[in-house]
Amino acid sequence: MRSFVAFGLGLLIALACRDAGDAPAAVQRDSAGIDIIENPDPETADSSTWVVDTVPFLVIGSLDGPEEHTFGRMAGFTRLSDGRIAIADAQTNRVSFFDSTGKFLGRTTGRGSGPAEFVNLNGLLRYPGDSLLVRDHEGGRLTLIDPYGVHVRRFRPQILSSRPPFKAGAPSLHGVFADGTLLLLDYRGASKQCGPEETMCEERAWFARVNSAGTVVAELGPLTTERSNLARRTSGPYVAWAVHGTRFYYADASTFEIRVFVGDSLTRIVRAKHEGARLAADLEGGSAHLGIEVDAVGNLWVRQHDPEWLRHPATFRSLWFVFDSSGALIHSVRFPPGVYQMRNAFEIGNDYVLGTGFDSLGVESARMYRLRKAALRNR
Repeated sequence: MRSFVAFGLGLLIALACRDAGDAPAAVQRDSAGIDIIENPDPETADSSTWVVDTVPFLVIGSLDGPEEHTFGRMAGFTRLSDGRIAIADAQTNRVSFFDSTGKFLGRTTGRGSGPAEFVNLNGLLRYPGDSLLVRDHEGGRLTLIDPYGVHVRRFRPQILSSRPPFKAGAPSLHGVFADGTLLLLDYRGASKQCGPEETMCEERAWFARVNSAGTVVAELGPLTTERSNLARRTSGPYVAWAVHGTRFYYADASTFEIRVFVGDSLTRIVRAKHEGARLAADLEGGSAHLGIEVDAVGNLWVRQHDPEWLRHPATFRSLWFVFDSSGALIHSVRFPPGVYQMRNAFEIGNDYVLGTGFDSLGVESARMYRLRKAALRNR
């Protein structure tokens, strides 16, 4: 989720490899019914037992391969429970299906207004039962297809709310909960607030969890969705959010904590120590990036921000910190070169990482890597 984007959380320090047994434990305390998890410095995280292979065991997408393996722009992909891969292509407005070895199985028909056709495809999300929810920017439409690409239904998400509109357009989809309810970003009643001389502006909006009829099940906000420094023409500190199971995760680089909500109740706050001086300098420059990912078994992954990835994206190896489902820091993991986390085109399973990669010519592909959870200290 998310959305969902270059990651940080203010964990902006170099990571040193240490034995897991030397790492201090997270401290949990209760504050008015909210669990607050205080984690140690991230350099204490175990960096030796969870390892992502440097070479993918599956690559789908190439310049000189068959036509069905060529993509214009991947708008999302996911691995289904039977091992098949579904990939959405924004350029061709198609969803293609591949088996666990990368063999092409079939695809939707393409651009159009008929069943399982799309005009401006820009997202693909998993739906309960291995169904897929395809986001079409044309009128904010959502199309539900079954695990084989067959049309089920089409609808436009709505939010039954009395708040006045702030921005034109339909509410945007940002996640699917385990019960099929949707996380929508609702700009009705939203606002834009700026500091002196508009040196820093914040856009704030509501996050609504709604059912298929548009009835609001839970509502949070208004929360910051975007920041910009008009004087320096920069963005940030950034925010990010994600959905997993019944939980909504919201993280803000200006506070360097992750808030966990169930329904409309704040149930947990996850924090980690950081270097104050360097952090303050990073915030002053407006470059504190943030983003989160939740894997298939509920572990929370946070990516360390490093501007090097902008200069050398094909060779940069991103660094991730892993917190378990209780919020305790447990591991750090270095990813292979050139693996990107892109909205709706990134996924961490129990034993794999599915990410977007680019070759030296800029050709995009979906790449799957083994995630090995064993002691590999000599790797």
